[in-house]
Amino acid sequence: MKRILLTVCLVISGAALFAGGKLETTSLHSTGMVLQRDQENPLWGWCRPEQAVQIRFDSFNVEVVSDSSGRWSTLLPARPAGGPYELDIRSGRKSLHYDNILIGEVWLCSGQSNMQWNIMQFSEPEKWKAEAATYPDLRLLTVQRRGAQHPEERLRLSRPWTIPSAGELESFSAVAWHFGKEIQRKLGVPVGLISTNYSASVMEAWIPRDRLESDPATAHLFSDFEKANPLVHSRAPDQWVTGLYNAMIAPLGQYGFRGVIWYQGESNIDRPMQYRTLQPMLVESWKRQWNRESIPFIYAQIAPFNYGPDRNFNSFKLMESQLALDITMPDTRMVVTADIGNWNDIHPKNKHEVGHRMALAAMAEVYGQKINSHGPRFLAAVPEGDALRLSFEHAEGLKLTSTRGFEVAGDDGLFVQAWAQVEGNHLLVRSPDVAKPLYVRFGWNDEFPLELFNAAGLPCSPFRNDRYDQ
Repeated sequence: MKRILLTVCLVISGAALFAGGKLETTSLHSTGMVLQRDQENPLWGWCRPEQAVQIRFDSFNVEVVSDSSGRWSTLLPARPAGGPYELDIRSGRKSLHYDNILIGEVWLCSGQSNMQWNIMQFSEPEKWKAEAATYPDLRLLTVQRRGAQHPEERLRLSRPWTIPSAGELESFSAVAWHFGKEIQRKLGVPVGLISTNYSASVMEAWIPRDRLESDPATAHLFSDFEKANPLVHSRAPDQWVTGLYNAMIAPLGQYGFRGVIWYQGESNIDRPMQYRTLQPMLVESWKRQWNRESIPFIYAQIAPFNYGPDRNFNSFKLMESQLALDITMPDTRMVVTADIGNWNDIHPKNKHEVGHRMALAAMAEVYGQKINSHGPRFLAAVPEGDALRLSFEHAEGLKLTSTRGFEVAGDDGLFVQAWAQVEGNHLLVRSPDVAKPLYVRFGWNDEFPLELFNAAGLPCSPFRNDRYDQ
C-alpha cells in the first residue's frame, strides 16, 4: 500500500513539475547575442507541452506551439548587419526579454590547446587587453569544456555572450580574438565568436559516433579505445571518442554562423594518414548537422615542434595530410605556421599572426576581397643537370631568407642537406653530394623555422615529391 501511495505521489509531483516547466531558450540565445546576417536564424527553446509561444523580433511577429516534449522552434527572418535589436518571447504568463542583439558575422572557433589558449598565455598580453574596449560590437561566447557519452540537446556555457573587456580576454581564445577583430575592422559589421575548444583533444572526439562507425578506416576507434581503457565507463566523458561532439557541438543545434576556424592536430600525430580520413569526415558531419552544402573551414597547419626522434617524422606527415585537405576539399583553406613555430614549445607565442592569416583567408575566400592570402605552394620538381628546378603557385616575389630545411636525394632515396637559390618564381636546389637529384624535401628535418615566402610575406608549407616512409 505504501509503495502504491508513493508511486501515485511521484506521478502527481512529476506532473505538477512538468506542468510548471519554465519558458526558456537555448543558452546561445540571450542578451548581447550576435545573429548571422542575411539569412534566416533558427530560434528554439522549451516550455510546457503543447503551449502557444508568441515571438516578436523587430517587426517580425509569429506564434508557434510547443510539441509534446515542450520543445518549440521558429526561424527569425533574414536581416542585414545592424542593431541593436530586442527579442520578446511569451507563453501564457511567462516571458523572456533579450536586448542589445546585433546582426553581423558569426564564426565558430574550435580545436585543441593552440585554439583554446588565451591572450595571457601568449605574447604581449597587456597590449591586446588594452584594445578590448575599442571593439564593443565584437561579442564573445565560450562553451563549457566538457564531454558526454551521448549527444546532448542543451548547451552549457562557461561565459554567455559578452562585450570584450580586459578581463574577458584573459580567458578567451587568443587566435579567435585576433581573427575576429581583424574581420570586424575590415568588414565594418558586428562579429560574434563562439569559442568551443578543448586542450589535447583528438580529432575523433569532435565527430559524431554514427559517422565514425560508418567508415571502416575509423570504425575500430571505439573498440580500440575500450580495449585500452577497460574502466571506460568510469572515465570522464571528455576522454571518449566522440565525447566533445556530444557536449560541445551537437547542442549548438543549427545556430547560424558563417564559417569555422580550426586549430588542431598535435594530438593525432601518431596517426597522420588516418587524419586524411578524419578531417574531411569532421567537415562533412558538421555540414550534415547544419544542413548546409558548404561551410567555409579555415584551419591552421600544426607548427613545428620537437616531439622526439621517434615521432618527428609523423608530425611532418600530419602536416602533409593537413595540406592534402586544402588541395582536395572545396571550401577549406589551410594557413601555414612553419615560420612561427617553436621547436621547444608546442604552443608558439605568436597567435596574432595565426589569427591574421586566418582573417586573410576569410577575406579572400569567404568575403571575396582581391588579396593574396596564400603562401607559395609546391607544384613540381624537374631535374636540371645537377639540380632540381622547383615550381610553385602563389609564388610572385618568391624570396628565401635562409636555405635551411632543404634536402635532396638521387635514385637511392638517401636524403642529404641541400642548398637553394631563387630564380624568378622558381627555386634551384642542389647538393654537391648528389650528382643527379630526383627527390626534394623541404621542412622534413629539424631545421626550423622555415623561411620561404612570397611577396605577400606568407610562408610555404613543408613539402616533398618522394613517397618513402609513407
